[in-house]
Amino acid sequence: MLKKMVYFLPFFCLSRISAEESLNLRDFYAKAGVSGELRALYQYNSQYEYLDGKSGTSNTGVLGGKVSLTSGNVYGFDAVLSGYGAFRGFEDKNKVEVDYLNNGRGNADYSLLGESFVRYTKDSDFIQIGRFGLDTPLLNSDDVRMTPDFFEGVHASVKMLDAFILDGGYIDAIAGWENLGDNAKFENIGDAIDLSGNFSGGYHVGKSSIIFAGVTFADEKNLFNFRVYDYLTQKVMNQLYMESSFKADIYELGAQYLRSVSDSRLENFGGNDIIDSTAYGLRGCVNLNKVGFTLAYDEVLKRKNTLFDGGTPDFFGGANDPFFTSMDLLVPNQLGGVKVYKGEISYTPTDDFSLSVAHALFHKGDGYDQSESDLTLKATLYKNIEADMKLSSLNETDSIGNVTTNNRVRALLKMKF
Repeated sequence: MLKKMVYFLPFFCLSRISAEESLNLRDFYAKAGVSGELRALYQYNSQYEYLDGKSGTSNTGVLGGKVSLTSGNVYGFDAVLSGYGAFRGFEDKNKVEVDYLNNGRGNADYSLLGESFVRYTKDSDFIQIGRFGLDTPLLNSDDVRMTPDFFEGVHASVKMLDAFILDGGYIDAIAGWENLGDNAKFENIGDAIDLSGNFSGGYHVGKSSIIFAGVTFADEKNLFNFRVYDYLTQKVMNQLYMESSFKADIYELGAQYLRSVSDSRLENFGGNDIIDSTAYGLRGCVNLNKVGFTLAYDEVLKRKNTLFDGGTPDFFGGANDPFFTSMDLLVPNQLGGVKVYKGEISYTPTDDFSLSVAHALFHKGDGYDQSESDLTLKATLYKNIEADMKLSSLNETDSIGNVTTNNRVRALLKMKF
């Protein structure tokens, strides 16, 4: 049923082409445009593990960004090409942050053609094929570093009855900062999972792909909404994600649920590589004009003799990071039995400025405890220049009570053109 739904979406979109639209091939070139974004980043860590196994402070400067070429729209069709790159500004190669340069090739500078796709659009409906970014709960571009994640395949979205959006696609490769191999290359989904090394029992995925489909509902006043997504990763697992929220005056309540189970091939392989994970969460918000207060809770059930003791299988591409309690560094992934408590206060006086303070405690009950505090400031300095600064303090307590603290400062400047 899932495959049929994904195959149906492209034909549904194409069937909505109006016969009255005129075809003008000149517009494809004449109305093409160039845009982009430059990024400059500085990051400091008080306690960082170097590539040679030692640890200490680190200072990192990275430059990067993108340049995009978008064609004119002809008969509803257009094409997009986008090149991305990340380049060392300063710092010893042994200390540079693995999240910003090519961690599959010794933290080298890198560039890639991240987007290369053809798209058909009709009103808010679209279908695209090629290489592109994604924004779904368990497959997303996770654009929180220098270069996002990109996916290769087909993606389509159709709006129905003014309140429902059907979304689906087929993905067979990933590139970018979380593909676990050479970040500048598109790795097959199965190869990327194998590169993670998470299957300690010897299970080998080989070539694989992901089929996903979802439905999103939002009422006219956006007081109630929900979304449900299903992801089938060939030879690995099936995942079901559900999320809903309800607003009443200044209050908002939310709930989420994630279930991950092994594919039959992995199930038959047996051992501790079997995937059997259940996670759920709750969130409550109070919004008083310019100030917001949020409390959130997530729990991942513990199941012994399974992958990560029942923890969510986080492999790539921002996977399994829709959690209410996710922080800048800590997320409830791969942690069977973890309970996470988070509180946040935000202040947004204008559309061009926001300030927030958040704290989260990760507790497993087996001596593992971690906490993180984040102070985040975002500001629009000019109409095309944005600044994003984050101060983070990460504390980890091991099973015998030893505490390790890392204080991180990150400043990111973005200029669009």
